[in-house]
Amino acid sequence: QKLILSNNRLKLFSPSLLQINNLTELSLSNNKLTELPEQLGDLRNVVCLYVSHNMLQSLPRTIGRLTKLRVLDIRYNNMKVLPDSMSELCSLERLQAYCNELERLPEGIGSCSRLKVLRISSNRLASLPVSLGNLALLETLDVHNNKLNHLPDCVCELTGLIELHVGDNDISYFNENISGMTKLQTLKANSNGLQCLPTFIDSIKNLRYLHIRNNNIRTLPETMNNLEHLQVFDAKNNPIHFPPREVWERGLSAIKAYFEEIKRSGSSRSSRLKITVLGAESCGKTSFIHCLTKNCVPEKVQPTIGIEVTRWIPVEDPNMAFILWDHSGNPMYDSTHQFFFSPGSLVFLVVNLAQYQYDDPTSYHTCVGKFVKMLRQFGGESVIQIVGTHADNCNINDISNKSDEIIRNIQADVNAKTKDFDHRINAAREMVELFQRYQKSHNHSEVAPYTSPSPLSPSASEDPVNDVVDLIRKVKVNQPKFLSNVPKVCGKVEMTGIRDFRRILFKLTQDKKRYPTVELFLPKSWLELEKEVKILKEESSVPVIPLQMLVDIAQEKDPQFKDKDIMEALLYLHMTGEVLHFVGIPGLKDYVFVSPTWLIDVIKCVINPSLKYTLQTGSGGDSRMAKTKLASLWQKFNMDTDQYSLLQTLATAFGLWYPEQNGYVVPTLMKPSGMEDAIKNVVTIKDMVPGSEYSRCPTTLCQATNTRSS
Repeated sequence: QKLILSNNRLKLFSPSLLQINNLTELSLSNNKLTELPEQLGDLRNVVCLYVSHNMLQSLPRTIGRLTKLRVLDIRYNNMKVLPDSMSELCSLERLQAYCNELERLPEGIGSCSRLKVLRISSNRLASLPVSLGNLALLETLDVHNNKLNHLPDCVCELTGLIELHVGDNDISYFNENISGMTKLQTLKANSNGLQCLPTFIDSIKNLRYLHIRNNNIRTLPETMNNLEHLQVFDAKNNPIHFPPREVWERGLSAIKAYFEEIKRSGSSRSSRLKITVLGAESCGKTSFIHCLTKNCVPEKVQPTIGIEVTRWIPVEDPNMAFILWDHSGNPMYDSTHQFFFSPGSLVFLVVNLAQYQYDDPTSYHTCVGKFVKMLRQFGGESVIQIVGTHADNCNINDISNKSDEIIRNIQADVNAKTKDFDHRINAAREMVELFQRYQKSHNHSEVAPYTSPSPLSPSASEDPVNDVVDLIRKVKVNQPKFLSNVPKVCGKVEMTGIRDFRRILFKLTQDKKRYPTVELFLPKSWLELEKEVKILKEESSVPVIPLQMLVDIAQEKDPQFKDKDIMEALLYLHMTGEVLHFVGIPGLKDYVFVSPTWLIDVIKCVINPSLKYTLQTGSGGDSRMAKTKLASLWQKFNMDTDQYSLLQTLATAFGLWYPEQNGYVVPTLMKPSGMEDAIKNVVTIKDMVPGSEYSRCPTTLCQATNTRSS
């Protein structure tokens, strides 16, 4: 018989109800009970006992008499200890005790010889009893969110374990004994202090799901290639530089291909750093880059149109290469920035201190704030250095006040975002718990008796709160990091501050913790392919070539270089900006842009302030551009038919324009009226959709509106 008294706000439980001798299931969950009677031990036939979501301080000592008990659910209470008599629960198969205040487990827990599932997460456990290693049938152990500072030997003795969750502790390493856990399929160790993965990780031959996000792991062992059954590998938010970020973020197949290619062709060191340079119009970005890289003041500076790329090899370190991407401050280019931002790069946010107005929110937004938001949307995990220019046009007090205000406002923005994330985390917890209560109150469903975990659904969790919270926390951790100083430079002959800034830059890049990817070890075959691409750029006037042509060139140099490995090398070169290969866009995946700067120049011809003026003052007076006009703009590039078609496909795919019968509509060239006003009215969706999608909104909205009106 079953007795279901859940969701009744009970504060007391009458012992008279315990006189049902043939009771097999008792549910008292979701009440307000603070204690259970000692007579509970008289229910000798009970198999399942559910008392979760109460205010229980402890269990009665007579609990040990329930020798037929298979499932015990005591989640979400206030228990600090469990009675030693629990060691007498010889039939217990499933114990759920997470979200309590447990400081220790009974020493005799190892006597529960039939225990298969033990969930004791979100408690205060700093150690585990030695006898835990005696649980030969244990298949699932969840101890995440406790206070463990190492993985106890007793856990490593659980050779029958299939799932192990040890995340949100303070474990810095795995000892060698874990190699004996040959049946382990799921290992979750997120948010610890792990410094590395052990080389003997391949001893866990059946491992299928490995989660190690939010740790301090810098290298992955090559022995990972021996984990033949591994299906899911999650290492987000680690400073891993071997393999490079561009490799391991693409998952297991990319990691395995990287290690296999190093084994085949060997490896070489490559030192480089991509620097993104942002700032408002006329802030001095281009002059700053010229002074920094050429060590002299430019005679004349033209405003940046689109993007300019400068490759700089400093005399101080000829083995180091900096690639500086100077983004135009003209707002009409905001939609093109998405092509060229890279997570984890160094960003110089240049501010004209002479133009910046102290104590003026509009000035802060124009010069700093809008770029801060842009970097949150596109530049995850980047490090941002504010650079103050035109310092010679400000007095000392102005420089100090403006610099302090900029940092103060950025910090306030970061703090507000952090609070917002914390609020969302708390809201997620409340919503999921509310849903659980609602579900139980309407269905009277409790935790089902134990069944073997399915390897096809390892992420299924009986405590989904942490899954939701972990997702929000991931976004929070991925936010850019802002440095707290503002170096000041100016363009006078003596180049005040430039030499000091060079020293700051070299010091920054020597910080291996902050920039682990500056020094990389890559397969020699990848670097040889990069050399071939550079030769194509220098010796050939063809900026885009068929993919198969590049494959043929690579295999002529190295006949053992397989097609799939060439694709891996191309993906890496794409992510570092050496080439552009859009594998996910039909019509583009069979071609490689070996000269990204050529593509930038082509886009500049269309997304151009002078063209905007021409169109708005012409007979049409709008953003419509005839096909003949586009052809004349691109005439100087001497494109063949295939190149012309490729560019139209790319521009349409990325929302730069949309085609009409006789031409194209380019929303960024519109007058500040009419449709543009309609587009501005949807500005409130900015915080509700990904930034890359919002930047395409004008094109999509114009196209939809034009179609409906016609």
